[in-house]
Amino acid sequence: MSENDTKQKILEVATELFARHGYEGASIREIAKEAGVNLAAVNYHFQNKLNLYYNVMEANCDRMEADVAKLALDEPTVEVLVQRIFDYFIERRHEMMNSFKVILTETDGHAEINNVEEENIGPPGGIVLLAAINREVGDNATEKAKIWTTRAIFNQIVHMALLVSSSWTKQHCGKMDLFEKEYQAKSLKHTVRSFLAHIQSEEWEKIESV
Repeated sequence: MSENDTKQKILEVATELFARHGYEGASIREIAKEAGVNLAAVNYHFQNKLNLYYNVMEANCDRMEADVAKLALDEPTVEVLVQRIFDYFIERRHEMMNSFKVILTETDGHAEINNVEEENIGPPGGIVLLAAINREVGDNATEKAKIWTTRAIFNQIVHMALLVSSSWTKQHCGKMDLFEKEYQAKSLKHTVRSFLAHIQSEEWEKIESV
């Protein structure tokens, strides 16, 4: 394998093992074994386990950023883009579930986080959704309101995608209309229209002025 292929293989395996065992439970030795590389290769590319963990997160975010950007190449409406993002999560449910398991795992907390991007508004792909909101709302809402809406909509997308992808939820709540595609599509439309209407209303300013 080339150096780049080796690095990618380590990241893929590390994502799976961090998701399965948590940060503390996944060892560098096990990651190296599963990736089919020696311990020195992992240390060469990532120096230590904590740095590998942050690289896993960064790689997942970068991949999602690129994928969501492709969904918006034709500059769709917010409703269309939100449906596409939801479908993207559902199609890649295993990858999505692993990413959130990795996010929620505890690290030793000793690393100092540097180089935080000022333009980062939160969720990967958020800049693309914000651009769609800007096209639709224009100057009828403040930048702060549009960024809030971007985060709030992503929260709803992720929440519903995780719920309908969970095997436990399916087993215990599988007869709910939540699992019907028509219900999901309508829920996303209600979410988008409610949030966009709110940030263009006087109610937004009333809450912000308190």
